[in-house]
Amino acid sequence: MKRPLSEKSESSFTKKFKIEKSFSYYLPINSGLTFSKVLGYRVIEGEEPKQCTLINDFESLSQAEEFVKKNNNNCNFRIIRAIVFQDGFYLEDNHGAILDTNKNIRYSYINRQRVSEWDLSLINYKPVFRLA
Repeated sequence: MKRPLSEKSESSFTKKFKIEKSFSYYLPINSGLTFSKVLGYRVIEGEEPKQCTLINDFESLSQAEEFVKKNNNNCNFRIIRAIVFQDGFYLEDNHGAILDTNKNIRYSYINRQRVSEWDLSLINYKPVFRLA
């Protein structure tokens, strides 16, 4: 499901920098081990325990960071994640034939394309594969 961008509810900053194409509100998180391309960045804001979450997508990390600095919603948490395109990906599988020797975890390769979101701390991870 695509989430529509409401022109009335957006600040002028958001209108200026927001990604033209919106991505699905719900994406796989930190899954797949590798990606082909960073498509944009997502700012997720919310209030706990209400769990009322606001999501804004941006073309660049600097735009997302600027939005976080300038947008002063009364939120308990703010997260910036990368939105990535995966042209094939790896899923954990105890019986998988591919071993990431960095983590000593087995994977199976999934030959599909998808979009997912990743924590920024995982973007630079480089797996080292060997057949198990």
